[in-house]
Amino acid sequence: SMDLAQRRMQEFATLLSNALSVFALLIKSVPIGTSDQVSDLLISDGRAHWMIRDRKRGPSPRGTGCALASYIAARLALEPPEMLDACEQHCERLAQGERGLSHSELSSRIEAAVRAGIKWLDEARTRTHAG
Repeated sequence: SMDLAQRRMQEFATLLSNALSVFALLIKSVPIGTSDQVSDLLISDGRAHWMIRDRKRGPSPRGTGCALASYIAARLALEPPEMLDACEQHCERLAQGERGLSHSELSSRIEAAVRAGIKWLDEARTRTHAG
């Protein structure tokens, strides 16, 4: 169950996402739980996805957000050509005031990219710290 801090952060993130009119918003390292945990919050298509896991120690805590953002962008860019074509059509339709791709399809792609990025980052930090 969610504690008060999680509920408030989720409410804030949802409001921010709506105010910025963005489809997805990722907030890294939400300060809840213990210092041995990392809590990331993804708001996608109005739904909250919490990713809470044990903190992976690395040589430096700096730069991980940039690395994660780069990974997510690259992963989304490397989707199969059909998805890229669909995204282009989605943007064109929206620009013309029409309905684009289903939000659930976009949301699931974004969530998969974020989860894969977090896994990659945690593994990279562990390898770097161990070696």
